Amino acid sequence: MLNQPQRSPAFIGYTPDDGSARKDGYWLNVDVADGTTHTNSQTETAIASATIEGGMLWDGAVIEFDAIVEVPDQNTTDTLTLVVYYGGTTLTTAIASSTAHDVADGDVWHCKGRIVVRDADSSGTYIAWVEAGDTPVASGAAIANDIHVTQTASVDFTADTLLEIGADWSVAHADNQVNTVTFNVRVH
Repeated sequence: MLNQPQRSPAFIGYTPDDGSARKDGYWLNVDVADGTTHTNSQTETAIASATIEGGMLWDGAVIEFDAIVEVPDQNTTDTLTLVVYYGGTTLTTAIASSTAHDVADGDVWHCKGRIVVRDADSSGTYIAWVEAGDTPVASGAAIANDIHVTQTASVDFTADTLLEIGADWSVAHADNQVNTVTFNVRVH
């Protein structure tokens, strides 16, 4: 995984004449290989995660992301649920979720979205818009997406926040495998 910026908390940016802390965008996470495989467990696990350091966001900042998830192998009629999370601790605040779906070998799931920071302080707020497939589909097939909109009342943006993709199998079985193919996160 390539994580930027390398120099924390500095941004590739500028300071306007008024002295405000205006910032240009940066790539927080770009996958160059498949993510961790979640297999043989019915305990929900983050299969992709990006940490945004506390104090790195500002009022009006936008977190943009996209992910592709694949199912290399699956057992009979076991179901898979995929969830997008954003918040202060791991796997806590769901902003989009698929239904539990009987997936097949080779199925893929796609999601993309934006999180707009309204107040970047210790009791901050954001609104999230996520377009996500309700169910994984065969590779190459058209994906029917649902739109999920979430508004939250209080997030501590002075502390680290996490953007994650969670996966949960209905049954633990060695053939139940899921991983991310891509998980790209950009802040601007």
